Order: sequence, then structure tokens, then C-alpha cells
Amino acid sequence: MECICQRQKTCCWRFSLFIWTENNQLLLGIRHANRPQTVMPSSVLSSDSMHIGLLAAAAYAAATNSRFTVFYNPRSCPSEFVIPLSKYVKAVCHTRVSVGMRFRMLFETEESSIRRYMGTITGISDLDPVRWPNSHWRSVKNAVEVCLILW
Repeated sequence: MECICQRQKTCCWRFSLFIWTENNQLLLGIRHANRPQTVMPSSVLSSDSMHIGLLAAAAYAAATNSRFTVFYNPRSCPSEFVIPLSKYVKAVCHTRVSVGMRFRMLFETEESSIRRYMGTITGISDLDPVRWPNSHWRSVKNAVEVCLILW
């Protein structure tokens, strides 16, 4: 799980999960949630803490080479999606990102509306050259110019 914070002090939480299927296909699951973080007593079991617990259990199973089961129902939570890792790798490895490049991005909100953001990439830099030298991960800065609500 990682938190991406922007200048506006809003956090976009992203959960990532790698899954091996029965026929040895590797899938990538990602969920974005744009929610304000609230302080909750530790006795309250929220859906977020349940998601984190499930991801922790899956990460432990992956680290110990143990099997685990993922139940995925796209109709119950449409903002989650699972795609084949090969499709993700193809998109990442065969797409050259450069300053000045225009982009379009669909984003589904908690209210079930879908927004289309359009903008321009304004900068690309190393994510953290001190902790992760020679990493392939990059920090991409962008200027969002247009937001259209589709639903």
C-alpha cells in the first residue's frame, strides 16, 4: 500500500496486489481510493483495515511461497480491477513518457461517477535516488487542465 500526496494535501491511496492464477498467469490488482483519513479508535474494524489485513495476509503468503485465495467480485466494488500482468508490463515497457506529452485518465470516484482528466506531463525525476539508486520507478509531475464528469 502506498500513499501519493499532492500539493493540495489530498492523499490518493493505492493498493497493489500480484496474483498467480491456477493456470500460472500472473495478474495485477490495483485499487485507488481518494478518501480523507480520519482517526478511529483501534477497536473499530473499518473496511479499510479489513482491506489492509487481506493485503498483509496475501503479502505474507507471497513472501513465504504459500498459496492463498482471492475472491474478486467486480460488481460489488467497481473501482477495483484486475488485469493480466503481461498487459501491464506491455503498457509500461512500450510507452515512452516525456515532458510535454498529453494524457487522458479515467478515474472512478466513491460516488460512482467517472471523471476524465486531461493534462500535460510537466516533469519527470527519480523517485528517490538516495534510497533506490538506479531504480526504474519515476516521479511524473503533471498539470491537469480539464476534468469532465461522465456519469
